[in-house]
Amino acid sequence: MKLEKKKISNLILIVGAMVLLFTPVGFHLKVMVNRLLSFSPTELKLEDQKLISNYRWQLISNEGETLNFEAEKGKVIVLNVWATWCPLVWQKCQVFKQLYDDYGDKVTFLFVAHDEKKK
Repeated sequence: MKLEKKKISNLILIVGAMVLLFTPVGFHLKVMVNRLLSFSPTELKLEDQKLISNYRWQLISNEGETLNFEAEKGKVIVLNVWATWCPLVWQKCQVFKQLYDDYGDKVTFLFVAHDEKKK
């Protein structure tokens, strides 16, 4: 069976699509494309910002420790809900790292994921 030029190009296209969709190379490529196409969020106006009145949230760390928000009352908290499978999240990780480097202990950074602990 002889492969025609058209079949070879189709096979290359299919393999390329599979690499982009199902391999780490494709994941990192998606992150780069998202960086090019995404934009920075706008800052909320002071009158649109809301203070939390109920601090009875409880978050559980991977180690099983419970964080009670009551202990963080009055502090600046950055709460990020994310998923490990989302390319945009990996892009934001670098931004949060830079924020942490800039603000350190002045801000409490919390990252909430609905993934398995292993991830």
